[in-house]
Amino acid sequence: GCIRRFDTGLVNEQSFLLMTSAGVDADVVRRLHAVRTGNIHHLSYVRHIFQSLRRYEYPQLSVFDTEGNLLGQGTHVIATNIPQYGFGIPFAPAANPFDGQLDVRIFRRRGTLPTAWHALRTRLHLADRDQDVVRFSARAIRVESDLPDTPAQCDGDPAAACPLDIRLVPSSMTLVVPETL
Repeated sequence: GCIRRFDTGLVNEQSFLLMTSAGVDADVVRRLHAVRTGNIHHLSYVRHIFQSLRRYEYPQLSVFDTEGNLLGQGTHVIATNIPQYGFGIPFAPAANPFDGQLDVRIFRRRGTLPTAWHALRTRLHLADRDQDVVRFSARAIRVESDLPDTPAQCDGDPAAACPLDIRLVPSSMTLVVPETL
């Protein structure tokens, strides 16, 4: 392999390499980890995905820049350093762990059917055409929720609840990776 220096992120001072989010996927992570025993695999998530889609309250999430300017609102916010998510879902195709920026996605719609439809469109590489998604790059953002204790997740593990202060730390992790990365 070769040595590469990756950007990492911080969410409320908790480090992440891949991504952090608030919204329905963080609720899935919270539900799974509440009952987890031992190792998990892709099928471990299925029941919790359906539970979250049925029971999640879809709070209004507001995303601000470091000066307090509103950048967007929605029900699901992802700040990522990588182009794909669990199950190989390509939610931020242009994300790059070496560019000094987080790719931010805000899904604006509320409810089970719009969320499921968006997940399918994302899986089929059609989400970047979706008018219900706000996309931008940033070095730092703040995410606030209109409901207390809105869950967040960080690299697939539960993280602090909203509000979230998310920032990028460029070239802060050295890893040995395959030559192709």
